[in-house]
Amino acid sequence: MSLPSLQSVPHLDALRAAAAQLRAPLYLVGGAVRDLLLDRPLGDLDLTTTDARDLARAVASELVGVVVPLHDDPVTVRVVASVATGARELDIVQLTGEVGTDLARRDFTINAAALRLWPEPPELLDPHGAAAAAWARRLAVVTEAALDDDPLRLIRAYRLAAQCGLTIESATRGAIAARAPLITQPAAERMAAELVKLLAAPTGAHHLCLMAEDGVLQELLPELAAGAGMDQGGYHHLDVWGHSLQVAAEAERIANHPGEWFPRHAAELSDYVADADRLAAVKLGALLHDVGKPECRVWHEDRFRFFGHDEAGAALALRISRRLRLPGRVGDTTALLVGGHMRPLQLWRTAASDGPSLRAVRRLFGDLGPHVLGLLIVVLADRAGCLGPASDPTELPGLARAFDALLLLRAEVAPVPRRRLLTGRDLIREFGLTPGPRFRELLEATEEAADLGEISTREEALQLVGRLLRLPHPPTEGEPS
Repeated sequence: MSLPSLQSVPHLDALRAAAAQLRAPLYLVGGAVRDLLLDRPLGDLDLTTTDARDLARAVASELVGVVVPLHDDPVTVRVVASVATGARELDIVQLTGEVGTDLARRDFTINAAALRLWPEPPELLDPHGAAAAAWARRLAVVTEAALDDDPLRLIRAYRLAAQCGLTIESATRGAIAARAPLITQPAAERMAAELVKLLAAPTGAHHLCLMAEDGVLQELLPELAAGAGMDQGGYHHLDVWGHSLQVAAEAERIANHPGEWFPRHAAELSDYVADADRLAAVKLGALLHDVGKPECRVWHEDRFRFFGHDEAGAALALRISRRLRLPGRVGDTTALLVGGHMRPLQLWRTAASDGPSLRAVRRLFGDLGPHVLGLLIVVLADRAGCLGPASDPTELPGLARAFDALLLLRAEVAPVPRRRLLTGRDLIREFGLTPGPRFRELLEATEEAADLGEISTREEALQLVGRLLRLPHPPTEGEPS
């Protein structure tokens, strides 16, 4: 492969001018070289030189930027270019020996090349075949010891493959599989960053399946692995573990092409999943949607059932997200999607006979907000992943049309200022109740009934509370799928 074009390298003239001023060799390394070889857009730059601090000051002067020291061993300095010169971060690392020695410590061959920017002419130093790996779209470790040196590379392999459209070599996958238990060693924050990037990639769910084949996902998510071998029967053709992986893949397929499923809302769905954190939460929510089933499995009427697995799964998904130190908006959204994944199906079943309840629709949109879009992706994916003897594969297009139509109801059930006909004092004085969860539910029920025009006076609100108190509580829920 010929030398890649340097036209897309930002601040190239400023970098060369700073290096020439100091008479210091300057190399572009790491992901930036990889992306040049793959003809991908460049992100922030990694550079190496013999005098990182002085070069950083010279570059900052050229770019009207700020110098931020990062590490002392090896010396690593960040230059943050000003907005006026094109805001961008450049990390400059001190060379501790020959460039080739540094490249030998890199993780994957496609990352183990350096591009000399100064002195000119430019030259590609490629002792490990990065150019050939880029041409073949192949990912391989420089040495297997690189995985021991930093076990974060176990998941980074799948992330890079998903982001860059690479195939992980079988020998590298074997080396990763042999070290799968090491995946729990890296700092959780570093792991979380890799996991979110993986999930947000167009083929992230596919690479989760590869992680499962190699035994890595089971180490990372033992709560999910608890569903391996757990038969579900009825609607399902796979055990809980296999079904979860398939639903993640189906969610990815829908998210990549939302217009095929939601023609009237394709642009809105596309905008929703364009946000990396939201897309990561959708795929993780799909993967974990049944994570509560193992703890909820009971034998009932001649078969196993999983009553309440949605609520149990939401709590477990939140614990998993916190353990993995996922960003709050990813973890919270994931738990929201897991906890709500039965609700649209219940609406759909009701609509088949009596039409959807506006009360239930309003609650759904009120509880989920913008994430109702992600929820509908997860639920469609769940149904697409059910191919057991009780399933009807012809129902999926109809379900998609129903969900597309459901989104049209948002304007009709848009939140309005709530009318409070009763207060807590009324419940205490009239019914002798004490504050608690049931107390709050009754007040919310009267507010919701007022919103829907079902009641309009304090007396009617009191009558409603009286009727609700005579009902069994909590109400019996339908059977989850």
